[in-house]
Amino acid sequence: MLDGTCQYWIGGGWNDYADPLARDRGWRTGVASTELMTALDQVAWSALGELADCDPHPGLFDAGSRVIAADGSIACASKGPKFDALWGIIETRGKQLWDAATPVTGDIHVAASQRGSTDAKLYTWPIAEPIAKFLVTPFVNFEAASASQLVSNPTEAAKLRALLAQYIADIDAGAHVYDGPRVSDGTTTATLYARDALPYEDEHGWLPRPE
Repeated sequence: MLDGTCQYWIGGGWNDYADPLARDRGWRTGVASTELMTALDQVAWSALGELADCDPHPGLFDAGSRVIAADGSIACASKGPKFDALWGIIETRGKQLWDAATPVTGDIHVAASQRGSTDAKLYTWPIAEPIAKFLVTPFVNFEAASASQLVSNPTEAAKLRALLAQYIADIDAGAHVYDGPRVSDGTTTATLYARDALPYEDEHGWLPRPE
């Protein structure tokens, strides 16, 4: 995410596209270089209508899409010369942007689910609020209400980030873990999902939807 002051926020995955823990890594923030901004301007990145040249490849289905969004949005699940030109500017600089950025601190969105494996490594829930406060039901309507709760206390947010960091370190060390850390507060056991809060979000943690 890049704003009008050249500050950017970048999630995990750009440092290593094969990283299975991309979603679990915290967001980072930095300031884009003049060279990057010039390259983006040369492709007229804000004129998204000009990028709508993506070949739909009939018969392609169940494929992930790349999305570029500003005052509108363009999605591409295959290839298009103009779209690829803009995407390539960010893609080729992804690791550089990640390495140059610093970890985001502050509030953190938290949700928990009781679905998942029961034989994963178990972590101790680190904050005072019970896990039950953060539980979501399967197939929750994410559009109707926030699926997560915002933890704003700096000490508790730091404890949650420390737990996530330990989870990643354990996986790197070869621990038998699953999709997200399993946590227990002595009463409830659940899988933890957490994400750093970002600027420009609404009260539900969503960025404004392009028209």
